[in-house]
Amino acid sequence: MLQASDVPKAIGTKRTHFYEVKKQLTNLGYNVEPEKRGRVSWYSDEQVQLMKDLQVHYATTGAYEGFPFPNGHQTNNDGLSHQSEETSNGNGLVHTNSEHIPIESTTHEEIYIDSNPLEDIREKNLNLVDTAAQHIAAETLTTLNYLTADYLKHRDFSITGLTEQVNQSEQVRQQSLTNLMGSPEATAKKMLARVRQRRNQ
Repeated sequence: MLQASDVPKAIGTKRTHFYEVKKQLTNLGYNVEPEKRGRVSWYSDEQVQLMKDLQVHYATTGAYEGFPFPNGHQTNNDGLSHQSEETSNGNGLVHTNSEHIPIESTTHEEIYIDSNPLEDIREKNLNLVDTAAQHIAAETLTTLNYLTADYLKHRDFSITGLTEQVNQSEQVRQQSLTNLMGSPEATAKKMLARVRQRRNQ
C-alpha cells in the first residue's frame, strides 16, 4: 500500500493530473477511493497498478478512451456505467450493481496529510531564486558593459585620481611610440641587446 501523497510520483505524474486519472477510472466503474487510517489515506497495490495501467494507455494512445471497463460493466444509452452483477474476484476495484457512476461526474478529492509539505515549497522557492539570480546577473553584466564603453569614450571619471592615472599611462605610451618612431635603428639595437642578454643567462 502507498500513502496518498506518494501515489502521484509512483505512477509517474503530477499531483494535479493524478486526480484526473482517478476521475477517469471512477467514471469507468473502478473503485479507486483510498482507505482512511486516521488522518492519512492509503491506496492498495491493485489501485496503484490500475492507475499505472491507465497512464500507459494514455501515453500510448493519447486518450483515455478505449481503456477496458471492469469485469461485468457496460455503458448504456443513459451515459452511465453499470455493473450487471457483483464482482467475484474480490479485489475491491469495482462497484456493486446498486451503484451508478455518471461518466461526466466530478470526483471529490480526498484531503490527506502530505508527508513532506515543505518539499514543494522549497523547490518552488529555489526556482524563483534561480530566475531572480539570472536576471540580476544579466542586468549587472549589461550595465557594466554599457558603462565601460561610455567611460572609455568620455573618460569623465568621478573617482579621484582615475583621470590622472589614465593620462599618465597615455603619456608613457605616447613617449614609447615617439622613441620607436624617432630612431628605429637605436630601438632595434636595444631589442637585440636584450635578446642576447637573455641567451647568455
